[in-house]
Amino acid sequence: MSEVNNFIIFRNIMSRNKPDRYFTFKNRMEDFIVEEILVKEPSGKWDYIYIFIEKKNLTTMDVVTNLMKEFRISRKRIGIAGLKDKRGITRQWFSFFKKDVEEKWGERALIDFFEYDMRVLDVTYDEIGLRLGINKWNRFFLTLRNNKRVKFDDLKKVTFAFLDKIQKNGMPNYFGAQKMWVTGQNPKLGYLLISGKIKKLKYEKDSPLEKKFKIQAYVSDIFNKYIEARSIKMGLNAPMKWDVVTLKFTGKNALLENVEDYDSKNMIITGPLAWYDLMLPESDSLYLEKKVLNKGKLDINNLENFQEFGLFGIRRPIVTPLKNMKYMFNKNDDLLLDFDLSAGSYASVLVDLLEDVLWDRFHKTKEQKEKQKEEKKERKIDYTKKDWKSKKRRVQMDAERKNKGKRHFKKKKNQ
Repeated sequence: MSEVNNFIIFRNIMSRNKPDRYFTFKNRMEDFIVEEILVKEPSGKWDYIYIFIEKKNLTTMDVVTNLMKEFRISRKRIGIAGLKDKRGITRQWFSFFKKDVEEKWGERALIDFFEYDMRVLDVTYDEIGLRLGINKWNRFFLTLRNNKRVKFDDLKKVTFAFLDKIQKNGMPNYFGAQKMWVTGQNPKLGYLLISGKIKKLKYEKDSPLEKKFKIQAYVSDIFNKYIEARSIKMGLNAPMKWDVVTLKFTGKNALLENVEDYDSKNMIITGPLAWYDLMLPESDSLYLEKKVLNKGKLDINNLENFQEFGLFGIRRPIVTPLKNMKYMFNKNDDLLLDFDLSAGSYASVLVDLLEDVLWDRFHKTKEQKEKQKEEKKERKIDYTKKDWKSKKRRVQMDAERKNKGKRHFKKKKNQ
């Protein structure tokens, strides 16, 4: 399946009905398990306390909000490395400044808070507190429940071929549906906020954090469109002259002056998260970015409005690798997935892309079969005692037409 078809179907899958899927995702709490992997192990020294917790049916921000209320602490004093979903079992780190813990509440009170409706897995210390993005990887354990829509051998063959390809080439680094909402409402609200058409969120919690999230969703949606445009033009693994690439060993961004200098082992091709003060490419690469941003109603040369919300432009990889990947089907024919994914990338995108491939491989054939069945039903005659005479008359008329045609053909031939 080509990259072009991949992204086109992916754009529609977020609104697809669940019964139409080949696998059920997050059917049970234990079907989605994610665990943070910190870049550097905490040193054990006493400047910040680190608490590693396991939670269910709670988002990261649910926990942060409860901490702020319980201990009367500002959001800035709570360290987190990433945001985790509500639906599933999620394991992540929280950090707190030593003086806050000792002078205001005590370590025991903090641990008791987490143990009330969560589970504390580890407590340690470090000289530096956590901040968003500091964890480079997340480990996922997924169970996809088989909906038995196709023969198992056919499903297994297509699924394994797709996963082999993803493992080799990496995964398109789309933002997932949870960033947008399934209805796509967040990007729309983000556009209205950043353009100044609305000042408040009427039907939701009107807070600076909520507004910021909506604006991030708007730009994330444009980034997804950039991946689509890039897929059409040349594919996602091919560089363009004057692309902005990230150097793997230093983490710094640089312009790719010559395509021949591109080294996939040491360089990562990036796309624009177009907030304030964004680093831009040049030449054809810049033209493509401008084209996509203009379609998204963003002027690449006028991004000052984002500064008000503390959003500064960054470069995001357009492809993300999956490390330590393992997959198998269990005795119930459910798919088990185990892999590491870089921070900021979405495991749900892998599942949606798999659904795309299965949909493309099997659904069209099924639709044709259904259509043929419907056509047969429409042509089918109700042979009851009441209308057997009319049926007999139609057969006679058909025979007469055939004979008439034969006689006409013989006359022409004799002439």
